[in-house]
Amino acid sequence: MPRKKMKLPNGYGTVFRIDKRKRRRPFVVKKTIGWDLIGDKAVQNVIVIGYAKTYEEGIKMLEEYNLSPYDVSERKTTFAEVWERWSEEHFPELSNSTIAGYKACYKTCSKIYNIPMSKLRTKDLQRVIDESGKNAPTLKRFKSLLHSMYKYALRYDIVDKDYSRLINVQKHKNKNPNQRGHTIFTNEEIKRLWDNQFDADVQVVLMLIYTGVRIGEMLSIKKEDVHLNDRYIEIHGTKTENAERIVPIAEKIYPFVYARMEEDGEYLINNTLSTRAKIDNYRRTRWMPVMKNLDMNHTPHDTRHTCASMLANADTNPLVTKKILGHSGAMDLTEKVYTHLDVSILIDAINKI
Repeated sequence: MPRKKMKLPNGYGTVFRIDKRKRRRPFVVKKTIGWDLIGDKAVQNVIVIGYAKTYEEGIKMLEEYNLSPYDVSERKTTFAEVWERWSEEHFPELSNSTIAGYKACYKTCSKIYNIPMSKLRTKDLQRVIDESGKNAPTLKRFKSLLHSMYKYALRYDIVDKDYSRLINVQKHKNKNPNQRGHTIFTNEEIKRLWDNQFDADVQVVLMLIYTGVRIGEMLSIKKEDVHLNDRYIEIHGTKTENAERIVPIAEKIYPFVYARMEEDGEYLINNTLSTRAKIDNYRRTRWMPVMKNLDMNHTPHDTRHTCASMLANADTNPLVTKKILGHSGAMDLTEKVYTHLDVSILIDAINKI
C-alpha cells in the first residue's frame, strides 16, 4: 500500500505528479505567492519552484524555499547568462590582460554554458577543469574566475553555495600539457635576422636576443632608463627581486637603440600612437609577421634562452650571465651578497656574443 502523502499547511505550497508519462522529474513543485485582482475575481499568482524526481524531493524543495524565499526566475539563470552579467559589471574594473585571460578560461566552459548555475555542482566544475588541458597557472586563474562569478551569483540569489571553493587544481600543479619547449635561434636564423636588420620589427627581435630581457621588460623600458653614453639600460622588472638590474647595450644593437631614442614617445618601443606597446598586440602585429616572413617558429621568450646559450658558448662567467639575465634561483649566498659588478664587465661579456 503506497504511503499516504502528508497534508501540507495552508499557503505552504504543493507537490504533485504531472502525469503518468515517463519523465526524469515527474513531480512539479508550486507555491502561491499572492493574489491578482482580475476584474471582480481574485486569481492566485502561482510560481513553479522546480521539478523533482520524487515526491519527497519536491517536499524538500518546498522546505528550502519557505525557509529562505528566493526569486525563482533567477534560479533558471544559465552559466552563460551569469558570465554576461558578471563581465558587464566587472570588466570595467579589470586590466586588458586580465580580461583576455578570463575570456580564454570561459571558452573552455562550453559544456556548461546552458546549464542553470544553480544546478551546477563541484563535479561539473571539476570535470571542466580536468578536461580543459590548461596548465597550472591558467587553472588558478580559472578558479579565481569561477569564484568571482559565484560571489556575483550569491549576491543576486542565483545560487545558494559557492561550489568553486571545492575545486581541486593542485593535482595539476606539475602538469603543463600546453607547454612547448623553448627553442633557441640557430646560427642560420640569427644570420637571417641580420640580413633583414633594416626592418624595424626585426631590429626588436635582435635587441631581445642581444639583451636577454623578457618581452614584457623590453616593452616597459622608458627612455629615461636608457643610458646611451654609458652603454646600459635600467630594467625595472617585477618578476623577481633580481629582475631589477642593469643590462648592457651590445655594440651590435647600439644603432637600433640609438634610433629609437630619437623617435617620439616615452618608451623605447612604442606603438603607432607613440605610446607603450602591449604584449599581446606586439606578438600579434609585429612578432608573428616577422616569424612568418622569415620562415621561423619561435616565441619572444626564445630570445632570452638564445642569449643565455650564446653567453655560455662565449665562456662567460656564470655570475655575469646571471646578472645580465636577472636569474636568482642558482645564486649562492656569496653571489647574492656580491651584487655590484662594474658595468664594463657586463658590456665586455655581451659584446662577445
